[in-house]
Amino acid sequence: MQADIEGAVRAVEVAKTFRWTWKDEDVSRFCDVAGWRIEDQRKRGATLVTDLQIDRPIAFAHFDRSLLQQQGGTKESVLDIDFRFTDGGQLPAGLRRAVLTQLNERLMAVLGTPTWSDVDGRAAWYLRRLVVLVESDDAATSIDLVNPLYQKWHDETEDH
Repeated sequence: MQADIEGAVRAVEVAKTFRWTWKDEDVSRFCDVAGWRIEDQRKRGATLVTDLQIDRPIAFAHFDRSLLQQQGGTKESVLDIDFRFTDGGQLPAGLRRAVLTQLNERLMAVLGTPTWSDVDGRAAWYLRRLVVLVESDDAATSIDLVNPLYQKWHDETEDH
């Protein structure tokens, strides 16, 4: 099992300073700055190739202009960009927790104290123009760079 914590932190650092508009063109602009590339773009999203040193260095961008317009994002279309920072496959719980702890410690140096975190190592940072989520399940350990309007909608619908 391989984890590219340095690459993940580097991508988050780029995302933190990136001038997000959450329009379609942000995906290609972000890829240019991060050293990633677009492999395939569709109406509802794009598959990206990252520079992370893992077995499948891919990311996904998701688009939904109508949802974001309902939330007040008049010209926004990008919901999020999510990427794995570990090899695929199931990680043993202890190893997964150790990797997440190490990543989160590094991200705290870049982003400050998380807005929330849990005992499983999941964490979130709600910044002004970006939400950073560290997530993990049996299939993947990933980071999600989220449009704050989409995150707000998600949080509100999850509460109901």
